[in-house]
Amino acid sequence: MMAVYTGQVQNLCNSDGSAFCRKVEGGTLKFDPHNIRNRGIGGQVQARKGTQEWSLDFTCVGVALADLAKWWPTAAGVQVASFPSFLVEVDDAGTGQEFLLTACQPSTFSAVQGTEPDAQVKYTLGLKSAIVTPTAAGTTAAAYNALLGHTINDTTIQAAIFGAGAADINVRGWGLTNDLGLKMENNANTKSANQRTRPAGYYYTGVTPEFSCVTAEPLIGSDANIVLDDWPDTEIDFTVALANSVAVGAEDITISLVDFIPDAWNMDFENDDVVGFAHVFGLGPGTDFNRVTFA
Repeated sequence: MMAVYTGQVQNLCNSDGSAFCRKVEGGTLKFDPHNIRNRGIGGQVQARKGTQEWSLDFTCVGVALADLAKWWPTAAGVQVASFPSFLVEVDDAGTGQEFLLTACQPSTFSAVQGTEPDAQVKYTLGLKSAIVTPTAAGTTAAAYNALLGHTINDTTIQAAIFGAGAADINVRGWGLTNDLGLKMENNANTKSANQRTRPAGYYYTGVTPEFSCVTAEPLIGSDANIVLDDWPDTEIDFTVALANSVAVGAEDITISLVDFIPDAWNMDFENDDVVGFAHVFGLGPGTDFNRVTFA
């Protein structure tokens, strides 16, 4: 019978089989060999394999604080230390394939919580792996954790606006993204057979956070600030506190954003819905690292 696979027989976890998240909702494992292909006279085609690139992007719920923080470097650098390795598999207990991703580095991060009554925080995480090893299906058993995750009812967002004290700002939905500008590095050093098309590694080039939110109030802060010649010396600090019902705050996450300034604003016209005011904020003056922290 022809092999057929569904999400029922797919898994994603840490490389040793231990849990990385509560559940995975979707994503893509992608391979690009960067083939070299050139045409010549006489109808000739010259083709070679280039440097291979493996990317993993997935949307999930219930990720531990320590793992989320690895997408947010807090000091100047080029690689994130102790970044996890991953196992991706499709296995119907008869046929399938496992892929072991090691020498990984983070590329992109997104946390989103919508405005729906059943909204919860969903993370879309991106990474690249310099070493991918295909192995037989069933080699490693995958596990998932039991974290509850965080709903809209577990979320408190406050802002300290242009030097004022922290206060609620009537956020209905929000998002936080980061692009680390991850770059592949290759070199002409000595290489072993069947490892020559692997990159030497991946290195991040910066931290580019963006915070967005939809509020019930037209403006965040004094309406005068939006039309001044420049932003005040004291920018906006945001705190996103995620605290569910687990005892002793075992799953609590506090995201702190320091010195952000408005990047965009819009007001939609609504005929039969609640009006929401959309805001986007980016980094104000200072370093790009350690401006968003997870604790």
